[in-house]
Amino acid sequence: MSSASIKQGVNTYAEALHPEHAGDVLQEGERWATEEDMSTLRRVADKIPTAAYFVVLTEFCERFTYYGITGPFQNYISNGYQVPNSRPGAIGGGQQMATGLSNFFQFFCYLCPILGAIIADQWLGKYKTILLFSLVYILGNLVLTLTALPVSIRAGGALPGMVIAMITIGLGTGGIKANVSPMVAEQYSRFRPFVRRLKSGKEVLVDRELTIQSIFNWFYWAINVGGLSAIATTELEANVDFWAAYLLPTLMFVFCIIVFWLGRNKYIVSKPTGSIVIKAYRTGRAGLRNYRLAKKENRLVMNESGKKVSWIDYAKPSLAVDSSFMDWDDRFVDELRTAI
Repeated sequence: MSSASIKQGVNTYAEALHPEHAGDVLQEGERWATEEDMSTLRRVADKIPTAAYFVVLTEFCERFTYYGITGPFQNYISNGYQVPNSRPGAIGGGQQMATGLSNFFQFFCYLCPILGAIIADQWLGKYKTILLFSLVYILGNLVLTLTALPVSIRAGGALPGMVIAMITIGLGTGGIKANVSPMVAEQYSRFRPFVRRLKSGKEVLVDRELTIQSIFNWFYWAINVGGLSAIATTELEANVDFWAAYLLPTLMFVFCIIVFWLGRNKYIVSKPTGSIVIKAYRTGRAGLRNYRLAKKENRLVMNESGKKVSWIDYAKPSLAVDSSFMDWDDRFVDELRTAI
């Protein structure tokens, strides 16, 4: 049998196994793993795709920017500008204001990934969402950098600029953080264990889990190394000025957008399939509406124990008078009730 016919047969078999992952096919020197291979061969990670490195580098730049701008926040907000024999500062709002604004910013950054996830899952997909929120992010960086210039600080623009920057940067980082980690995992498209023959002649089992683990090792190294940027920006704050401290991460984020965009033709991009948050909201709303209607018409349903079923159960298509608009099943309602 020719190699071409083998590859054709493998393609057909792979697509039958994984209809959503047609790229999970054998290459030269590979074969599908048997049960014996799974228990006897040494497991190794596969080569990390180039697209994954683009996403990892993007995450490094984003974390470099985030920690770089937050490093000088405390002094920038609490201390006055160019006060003799004092630490560097700009706004002069005191420790209470600095702590309050910093806590708000961190809370907002943790809240915004919900919005980023909904937009990606429901409408834009991960790639476009990251790109869109990156533009929002860079807008916040520019506002922060420009309002940290001496002329802006003296004119009283530092505080409003800081608040605007916190909101826009929080939105930006939320949209990115919600999607960058699942996107980096999506770049590896092999799902079924396979055996690869090395140049030495030995066979090894290429394991998907080990490969994903290897990708995320690089991913979290990028986060940790990026966090060291606060060392550089606090030095710039002390020895140059705040505009220089914020300019460095701003330039790094410009590089971040360029890097992410350059990988556009290499990414495996999954289409949006619908947000689970919106689906849960629609399910809950349907259950509440149907429950009220059933109660009004005196047709409440009893379970096997003779008790009235929960209001959320009325969102089940099996209990609905009209289920044509429902894109969920009874099992989804049961899982949602458990979560609630």
